[in-house]
Amino acid sequence: MKPLREGEAFCRTFASSHETAAPEFREGGLRLLTSQSLIFYLEQASCDALLPYLDASEVSVGVGLDLAYLDFAAVGTPIEVLARITEVTRNKIVFAVEARAGERKLIEGTHLRAVIPAAKLARKEESAG
Repeated sequence: MKPLREGEAFCRTFASSHETAAPEFREGGLRLLTSQSLIFYLEQASCDALLPYLDASEVSVGVGLDLAYLDFAAVGTPIEVLARITEVTRNKIVFAVEARAGERKLIEGTHLRAVIPAAKLARKEESAG
């Protein structure tokens, strides 16, 4: 892994769609984003932030989340995600993450990722078979 600096930030915008609507609200005509979709966006932004720093033989995996849900967003709303590196300890990287719909903060917290050899992940996949 190439050296990372605390404070580096990565921003990405996601386009929500019908597939990201919470099924429990669909029958009532509400089309709100699922919490799973927001978590996916946070993880994807953090993962993307690390890609330029990984060696060809490495991958990053999510190993922790601590989140607070603050507001809802309607399907179709662009979701902007910010992932900022707050701590680097050996192969573990802590991100401060947040997702916004315009000026409204939807979710915030921390996301922990670990950088591991891709071969190790492949072995785990094989044994999970």
